[in-house]
Amino acid sequence: MEAQRSPFPGITPHLDPPRARVRTWFIEPAGMLNKVERGAVINAAVATYISEHVYNLMRARFPLASRYLYIHDFSESASYDTQGRQILTQWAMRVRNQIENVLVIAPPMNSLFSMGIDTVAMMLRMSGIPFEIVYSMDAVRNRYPIRPSSEAIT
Repeated sequence: MEAQRSPFPGITPHLDPPRARVRTWFIEPAGMLNKVERGAVINAAVATYISEHVYNLMRARFPLASRYLYIHDFSESASYDTQGRQILTQWAMRVRNQIENVLVIAPPMNSLFSMGIDTVAMMLRMSGIPFEIVYSMDAVRNRYPIRPSSEAIT
């Protein structure tokens, strides 16, 4: 059943620390795909993990890239808190020149979560950051031919 919820069934995530509640695949074109576990809250710990640890590993993995694709699958997340939202928003503003696009897969039945994503999307778009809200991995794949990066993490 877990493999059915994976963006890449049968392919082990590059990062899967048990406490973070986020699985990460580094993808090509250069970027990251983060899938938050079912029921997880996007809080300060999750946001900091993505915006610092995962981000630094992604940049090291793709040293020649200048712009990255950021995909965040929040479809199974229970909610977010203010700190988590602020950390991710401030991070996007800091790295705006390195963003090819941000795609967020929103939870389909969580109107409060969706309103928060809509607000962040509007603010980031007004700052010139490409940001799309989608509701499935198929929608992501219709926009980008993503695949997991095959190189081992060193």
